[in-house]
Amino acid sequence: MVFKRQHKERLLESTLFIVGSITIIILFLICLFLFRDALILFRTESLIDFISGSFWYPTSEPPLYGLLPLLLGSLVVTFGAICISVPLGITSAIYISEIANPKIADFLKPFVEILAGIPSVVYGFLVL
Repeated sequence: MVFKRQHKERLLESTLFIVGSITIIILFLICLFLFRDALILFRTESLIDFISGSFWYPTSEPPLYGLLPLLLGSLVVTFGAICISVPLGITSAIYISEIANPKIADFLKPFVEILAGIPSVVYGFLVL
């Protein structure tokens, strides 16, 4: 009986080690291919021009690669999302925990938990 349990544990441990190793190898290969393809860009473009460039037109002739519009766009979208979600989240949390009737609070809590469990990428896709 003990031998079977030890055998099963070793088999499970070996399986998890192999799966974990394969995952790490795949992640390393993905990074390797991404960096290999990105190095082609830096043969023609300097790092300073890439970071401080103000245009992103990879299909123009010659192609222009500037990271600044992407970073600023991400910051603007993040700021807008914070301006909407923080007041809405704080006021709804205060309402549910402090103001709402216990029956209403018990009714709303599962809906809020379901909404919190959905990744933000899904919400962005729905809005798009």
